[in-house]
Amino acid sequence: MDALRALEQAFATLDLDEISVARWFAGKGGLAAAARFVDAVEMPGSEGGWLVLADVTHADGGIERYLLPTRIGSDGTLDEALPDDPLWPSLARAITAGAQLAGVRGSFTAVAGHLDGTPPAGGRALTDDQSNTSIVLEERLVVKCYRRPRKGTHPEPELLAGLAQVGSKWAPAFGGSLAHHDPGGEETLACVYSFVPGEPVGWERLIVRLRDLLATDDRDARDALADEMGALGAAAAGLHVDLAAAFGIETTTSKDAYAAVAAARAQLDEALALATPELAATLGPRAESARGFISDLDRLTGAPAIRCHGDLHVGQFIASPSGPVVVDYEGEPARPVHDRRRVGSPLRDLACLLLSFDHVAAAAARRLSFGSALEAAFAWSAEARGHAEHAYRDGIVGSGLEFDSRLLRALEVEKECHEVIYAATVLPEWSYAPGLAIGRLLDRPSPA
Repeated sequence: MDALRALEQAFATLDLDEISVARWFAGKGGLAAAARFVDAVEMPGSEGGWLVLADVTHADGGIERYLLPTRIGSDGTLDEALPDDPLWPSLARAITAGAQLAGVRGSFTAVAGHLDGTPPAGGRALTDDQSNTSIVLEERLVVKCYRRPRKGTHPEPELLAGLAQVGSKWAPAFGGSLAHHDPGGEETLACVYSFVPGEPVGWERLIVRLRDLLATDDRDARDALADEMGALGAAAAGLHVDLAAAFGIETTTSKDAYAAVAAARAQLDEALALATPELAATLGPRAESARGFISDLDRLTGAPAIRCHGDLHVGQFIASPSGPVVVDYEGEPARPVHDRRRVGSPLRDLACLLLSFDHVAAAAARRLSFGSALEAAFAWSAEARGHAEHAYRDGIVGSGLEFDSRLLRALEVEKECHEVIYAATVLPEWSYAPGLAIGRLLDRPSPA
């Protein structure tokens, strides 16, 4: 009771300004106006570390639920748990052991995976994780907290558990997950998976590598870098084969295909309406071409559908000593949880990967003030695309999955229209990348 009273008093001191500037705060450009306590659990063995759930009211009146890994400070304030806090190894132990914990109001249930030997000490934060908090424990385990939990089954623990069952080498080993239960339902708060050693392929690392090769005009090295991207295509294929084995293959119906065409057309109209003047100058004259490609989404009818990664770009790969490993199975965080769990064409993942090469090319050329670097950068991305696509096609042979170049192009156009909307509504400084990529995408000859 004393611990609960101390927690309630500390919650009253919650620093809303600090929340407002956090990477994971959803009200970008606004402030947190108020916070309401929802539930909390004190983690066993953490020496007073708490997981706290709070509903935060944004300045615009919207309400978002957040997970706060915290500790009560010496001055009675509720402080963010630092990477070396005992909270993290205690949370990992609870999850890998399948602990059942009573919260202040609801219950917290862990489902264990297949990892043992939780390290006894805290570690370091993965700074690349922008919307969650991921802590590496002794370079062996990763504890990932979903800072904006959603009601329903979370796709990441579900996919990792399924991939573990089929022994996939393309994903980290799964250690388990923790969910909160109350009368409103279930929401996943955290998961544990094995740490994958190696360098992230990553956006920034790849952009810098390409920029430097463009600056020195080292064509042989550029060709070698493009060839490396074939390994990502092979990894995508291997992952899809394993996802099909874990969750099965379904067949897309004509109704689903019709809905996909209609949604993509509406998305194109939205992209045209929201595009910056520079983007509009590129997309507008090519709108009819875009509509023509989008109509090929009707080729989804009868095509294989599986559980997919959902956000498979170059930033989701770790170049481990044994080959690429795919991480971050949340799907697109802005989409509802139930949408992220739906089956779909695996070629949508491939489209996302191929477009990310174009975006890397645009970013690398921009750092050299474009000029002659621009065409050289996109020549690199065309080569990288070719290697990745070829490796993907080889990798799915005999799996029950299919490759359809016309459907792939339609899915790329669909995805790039989404990028135009994202740039216009969330990240205007990013608009140059889809602006440079979509024109080239629509100008390429139609696939056979």
